[in-house]
Amino acid sequence: MADSDRRREIMAIMNSKDLSASEKQHKIQSLYSVAPMPTPDLDEIDSAPSVDELETVTWFEEGKILGCEHYRRDARIRASCCGKIYTCRLCHDAHEPHEIDRHATTQMVCMHCHQLQDINDTCSTPSCEGRRLARYFCGICKFFDDDETHDIYHCTGCGICRRGPKDDFFHCPTCKACFSNSIE
Repeated sequence: MADSDRRREIMAIMNSKDLSASEKQHKIQSLYSVAPMPTPDLDEIDSAPSVDELETVTWFEEGKILGCEHYRRDARIRASCCGKIYTCRLCHDAHEPHEIDRHATTQMVCMHCHQLQDINDTCSTPSCEGRRLARYFCGICKFFDDDETHDIYHCTGCGICRRGPKDDFFHCPTCKACFSNSIE
């Protein structure tokens, strides 16, 4: 395929409203591949998480606060792309040759009871008695943050979670970004 044709294909893929971020990434990668790339499916991944993977506990502050170097949280996520368990998307992306599609994440592991379960803001096992896993949870981005100093909100226009008090920002549909109310 000629470079100009490839560029046109990439632009069409990026402008598609019918594809998720991971589908766009997969289709663009396929343009550079000789053979079509299979789309991974979490249900078809052979290996279930090992006991070691499930029982791993990570720390934001060693021995005191659960989480990772990026976020405080009491849950780890299972990446739908590869089936591996990481504390956050940034930890995943630092250790894997591909990026996670955070929106496609469907499972988590509670760091208290070590049970793999559907992603949620609370643990569903009886032993945890509905324990909240973070002060902030976004079911769209599958994002947990337990840092009491962080104000976080989900911007539907941007499609991501943003830091800062929601009332201090506005979304510009033309720019497709959030800005401080002080510049409005």
